[in-house]
Amino acid sequence: MADAIKPEDYYEDPADIKWKSANYYKRDTNDNIRVWAIWVSDSIGHKDPEDGEGFQGLGSLFSDKDYYIQSAHGVVGGTISLDQPTKISEHKSQPTNREQAIFDAKSRINDKTKSGYLEDQEAAKDFIMVRPMGANHFKDRGHNIIFPAIAQRKYDGNRVLITKDANGKVTLHSRGGEIYHGFTDIENAVKRMNVPAGFVLDGELYQHGKSLQAIGGLARKGLSGAWAGMSDKAKAESSAKKN
Repeated sequence: MADAIKPEDYYEDPADIKWKSANYYKRDTNDNIRVWAIWVSDSIGHKDPEDGEGFQGLGSLFSDKDYYIQSAHGVVGGTISLDQPTKISEHKSQPTNREQAIFDAKSRINDKTKSGYLEDQEAAKDFIMVRPMGANHFKDRGHNIIFPAIAQRKYDGNRVLITKDANGKVTLHSRGGEIYHGFTDIENAVKRMNVPAGFVLDGELYQHGKSLQAIGGLARKGLSGAWAGMSDKAKAESSAKKN
């Protein structure tokens, strides 16, 4: 029974763990809070009978050693299960096997956050994953509109959903569920609106006078975390250099 996953529990030597994520939580359809975590190690762990002494063959003496991506999941307060580890024996996009394993593990975190997993266990209890509704061309669906009706201008930017949780945290989500980081002006503006918890604002990340390509570049910086911790002045200067 556990509220959190501790990778160290699965190794005789905790030093085998070379990188680990935070715990991520999500409420399931039965109102249970599920927990998931991922880490990278240079051994499979003492739970695996094939681990032995950790010998990887003579090749390991002359080449980059193998690493393992290991994850675990379960229900908070229930049983935690280990997933099948992924062995990383070659690096395709990163300088070393270790960096490749960490890179691949982080991509799995992105997949989890897209599906609604959060680092905050309390926030996960009330969080509902929201996806934007797609727009249709008037020529295709205009006949379904019942007049009188309200219309608004469509700004050509990057789709964004802004949510506020029970703790007052404002988060910007992409169309695919990824989180935009570093757009503090927008976050603070929503906080000043004093909207209730559970509020969702659907719109576009947009900067007047910028091309859609330039706006897309700014949005990608937000997804990558490049804006995080950067002052608004520095963001503006960086944007001006690019465009």
